[in-house]
Amino acid sequence: MIDQNVEARILEAFAPTFARAADGMSRVATESVREVLRTSVPAGRVYRDRRGRRRRASAPGQPPADPTGALQGSWEESPAQAEATGTRGASFSNNGLSAVLEFGDPPVAPRPHARPGFALAGDKLKADLGQVLR
Repeated sequence: MIDQNVEARILEAFAPTFARAADGMSRVATESVREVLRTSVPAGRVYRDRRGRRRRASAPGQPPADPTGALQGSWEESPAQAEATGTRGASFSNNGLSAVLEFGDPPVAPRPHARPGFALAGDKLKADLGQVLR
C-alpha cells in the first residue's frame, strides 16, 4: 500500500505530463470532429440559398452540410484542468446549433458529427498509443 503523502507527491510530479496528455487528446478530438465536418459529402435535397446559389443539404443521419465552415470553426478545446479525480481536457462547440444538429430536435432529424469525430479520435489515439508501446 502506498502512503498517501507519497501518492500525492507522485501525482504532483506527473501533473504537467498529465496536463500535456489531456491537452493533446482534446486537440485530437477537436481536429477529428472538424475532419468529419470537412470531409462529409452532403447527399440530401438540393435547394437555393438566399443569394440564389444551389446548395445540397445533408440527409438525416449524415454529418451536417457546413458550406461556410462556421460549424467546423466553432469547435475548440479548453486547457486541461487538474481535478481530484485526475486531469481532464475538453473539446466543445460554442455554436448552440451544434447540439441540435447532433441529436436532432423536431422537426430537425439528427445529423451526428461530434460522436463520429470522437470515435475517429479514439481510433487515432489507440493507434498512436500502440506505436508508443511497441
